[in-house]
Amino acid sequence: MAQPPMVRDATSIASVTQLSTPLCVGSGMWPYTYTACDVGTAPNQTLNGSPSGAAGLSYLPGQRLSACTCPGSEHPGPSVSTGRGAPEIDILEAQIDTTRFVGQVSQSLQVAPFNADYQFNNNPTDSPRQGTTTAFNQYRGGKYQQAISALTDLNSTNYNGVGYSTYAYEWFSNPSNRDQGYIQWYSGGEKTWKATPATLEGDTTTGISSRVTPEEPMVRCLCRRGRIIMLIMVCSISSSTWEWLVSCAVTMLNPYLMTLAIASFQKQDFHSMQFPAKMYIDYIRVYQKPGLQDAVGCSPSSRPTADYINK
Repeated sequence: MAQPPMVRDATSIASVTQLSTPLCVGSGMWPYTYTACDVGTAPNQTLNGSPSGAAGLSYLPGQRLSACTCPGSEHPGPSVSTGRGAPEIDILEAQIDTTRFVGQVSQSLQVAPFNADYQFNNNPTDSPRQGTTTAFNQYRGGKYQQAISALTDLNSTNYNGVGYSTYAYEWFSNPSNRDQGYIQWYSGGEKTWKATPATLEGDTTTGISSRVTPEEPMVRCLCRRGRIIMLIMVCSISSSTWEWLVSCAVTMLNPYLMTLAIASFQKQDFHSMQFPAKMYIDYIRVYQKPGLQDAVGCSPSSRPTADYINK
């Protein structure tokens, strides 16, 4: 699936899985993409204080719908041994490199559980950077998420209502053969970087297994009352501290758009900023690889959600 939005003066566009309703950090849903039954599912990623390498790493309450779920317990399926969650793929988040005063696009996958020091496998063979200005983000996460992220410079003509650029990702996952999964990001029609299954490998310090390329339905929709929400599009500014009470405030504007007040990214230089600021979106296009079975909708049989959400 590829989603190339034509955007001018953009701040953020992202996909979050259907199971993230409500999208709150304490739900045990966001940003898990985990199918193992081990310490990675536990609150704070520890069991009786072990492993010591995970101490203080995570403040998450544990994976709510883990592969460790007991038979007969509440779980959306397809079985209680299937780990479910709400990972997040960011097509674009905008920031400024203040050392050069150059705009950048941040393209990321937010996951849980977390690697030690939030450091993912950034080996160039496993996590190739393809853009000439692309570099891995120095921000790798915090107590509520691990950010697997890279930054790419933007052309200055994309700002101030002058011009547009395209941003996209191609995402593929195969639960029957997880080695085939990947996320490929683009900016301005050029490849920027790619996350592979090796990017998501676990480590011995925390004792977690590998996370998986998201397998949840990620073109977000609300399977009730006939309303469908395609993507999260945000025009907001905030400091570098996550304010999750704000992020849980969701406003439905129409059947095809959801805005989400996520209060965090980069500290603002209010002395230099001009208001009002606007974010223009010319188009958003969603494509699907031909030949896929049971791959349309927000509640496919491989990852059912509707009955669980409607309870």
